Amino acid sequence: MFFKRTKVSAEDEEDEEDEEDDKVYDGDVPSFFLYRPGARVPKTVTRVRIHRSVANVPDMAFVGCAKLYEVELHPGIEGIGRQAFWNCVSLSRINLVDATGLRIISAMAFQYCTSLRRIRMPPSIEVIECLAFGGCKSLRTVRLNDGLRIIEGKAFAGCSSLSRIDIPSSVIAMDKDAFLDCPFVGR
Repeated sequence: MFFKRTKVSAEDEEDEEDEEDDKVYDGDVPSFFLYRPGARVPKTVTRVRIHRSVANVPDMAFVGCAKLYEVELHPGIEGIGRQAFWNCVSLSRINLVDATGLRIISAMAFQYCTSLRRIRMPPSIEVIECLAFGGCKSLRTVRLNDGLRIIEGKAFAGCSSLSRIDIPSSVIAMDKDAFLDCPFVGR
């Protein structure tokens, strides 16, 4: 059986970047969503690409999208808002390192994303706010970037699979509870 993949967007007009998404697939159709400014996000979405016109992923943009497993960011993303991906329990793929303009990961942005296993920060990240990755119990590997300056309270609290982390020398402020309840703390 063949299906044509469809897009959901806040705008009706096509742009050149979107033409690649009008493909025919054999078998299951991925639930794909092209996020544009002001778009309403269906809770059933599984894959998201943030449109290049979006500079900051808004606060609470994808809260509770339990089936969302993959997010594509573009290089121009500057920030990820508060609770942007909060409780997206299936989220396992997000390549932050490609978001070369990303400066801040806001509070609770990825809190309770319990399927995340690894995160690699782009060189542009300066601040990881409180509880940004709190409760990500499957998170095993985190690569922090040189240039990171601030790690706020409980940023990685409850990451019970995180066994070690290297803090770059560029960090000038790190809350004492940044890694609360992580296995390596206290060793």
